[in-house]
Amino acid sequence: MNSLRINLFTCGDSQDVNTYSNVPYYFRRALLDHGCEVNPIDLTPSESNCYRCFCNAVTFKDRIASVLLSSDFSTEVFRTKTNNLLTDRKLRKSALHYSHADLNVFMTFTFSSRRYVDIPVIHYADRTYEHHLLEKGCIPSRRDHVFIQRDRENVDSADLVLTMNQACCDFIRNRYKPRRLLCLQGGINTDVRQVDVDGLIAQKESNKDVLFIGRGAYSRGVDILIEAFRVFNEQQNDEFTLHIVGVTPEELPKSCEWSSAKIRFYGYLDRNVTAQKNLYDQLMRSARLFVFPMRPGPVAGVIREAQLNCTPVVISNVPNAFERVTDDYNGVLVERLDPKEFARHMNNLILDVVRWRRLARAAHDGIKHSTWSKTVENFLQIVTETGLVGHPRACHY
Repeated sequence: MNSLRINLFTCGDSQDVNTYSNVPYYFRRALLDHGCEVNPIDLTPSESNCYRCFCNAVTFKDRIASVLLSSDFSTEVFRTKTNNLLTDRKLRKSALHYSHADLNVFMTFTFSSRRYVDIPVIHYADRTYEHHLLEKGCIPSRRDHVFIQRDRENVDSADLVLTMNQACCDFIRNRYKPRRLLCLQGGINTDVRQVDVDGLIAQKESNKDVLFIGRGAYSRGVDILIEAFRVFNEQQNDEFTLHIVGVTPEELPKSCEWSSAKIRFYGYLDRNVTAQKNLYDQLMRSARLFVFPMRPGPVAGVIREAQLNCTPVVISNVPNAFERVTDDYNGVLVERLDPKEFARHMNNLILDVVRWRRLARAAHDGIKHSTWSKTVENFLQIVTETGLVGHPRACHY
């Protein structure tokens, strides 16, 4: 098993820590640590001048037509027939080139090598496209249904489907017909191995820092966060500072008054850059609270990093939030997406030091064994038990 040869297909470079919330990077690295031979295959079409012009044209069209309400237009490029054709062409070439692998692992449900080579296919991802749309409250368009059907065909034909959360597992079980389906939680996307729990909790007790890390100002409720922080900080004699990572002031609604010496924006912090990675880690270690007043949608994995660093999480009680936070055990679930409600819970938690300590310790203890190394151990065990290794292979040209 230690010499297992794996083709790892990802939408983005799995050798880059910044790709898709760092998940492919840490998964690939853990596979290597367990002795697997990994061929990283980036499904993104090559960054030629022609492709960049195409992406710019699609983005411009979408802005003019106001197809999307957010500033993230990459989904529209992703859904075009041109992008689909280019990706499939690259997938076929790579699958045939690495046709002697034991497994083809796709960290997406949208593409598969089933048509090109007879190598066992495993999909390992956190949501199908249909699940993503429903979480955001979107009604699928005619173009969306093309991609929903692709996901369905790939899931149903795969030798094994693994999901990173139980919600996705339940969604697929209820709507698709996979041969084998299991939930395999991913690890924490961090290089932090050991935490001095007692020392970190003692340090944080006197800190005056509130942290938010996320992408997408509206979906992650940054407008709610800023107003909640204002109310909270008035109750705390203006002693706290709010640190916002991943969002810039330009992304906020014009009605959102963010200008304050107590609110600091950092934009995106690139963990490939040492200085930015150090700042990211410092913010994680210093945060007294991690606040996430998100609107319905995917629950960010960064919450687990905060918990590893003994930080209670205050989050809106959206679907699937319970997979990350248990109310009054390792954090707080806020029922209403209301600034005053968030401010009340933040203030109560800061004032009750004994409760804050209990939640901080439970946050760490509940997540400390969730490593990518353990995830890959389980992954390899599942592969062995399902008998996928040794599957006969024959290329289809």
